[in-house]
Amino acid sequence: MSNLADFWSQSTNEQSQEVSRIEALSQKGRNPCILQFGAGPFNKECCECSHMYQHRSDKVYWKCDLRKHTNGAGSDHRRHWPACARFEPK
Repeated sequence: MSNLADFWSQSTNEQSQEVSRIEALSQKGRNPCILQFGAGPFNKECCECSHMYQHRSDKVYWKCDLRKHTNGAGSDHRRHWPACARFEPK
């Protein structure tokens, strides 16, 4: 969805699906890439994927290059989340 006008032009069912998607993205402890790209290979984790990288400042923070880097905790990525459909082995 590109803007708010698109949202209001959708049917009620499409609007509720979009709200559900946004709520799911905001839930702590869930891999947002799975919602965006779909589930990945069974029994694979993000730490095994080539898209994972370390961002270093005073600590080490894990990030996924498929997500926007926000320079904050909002883009931190858990290494042991189940992999998404864009999984690429290291």
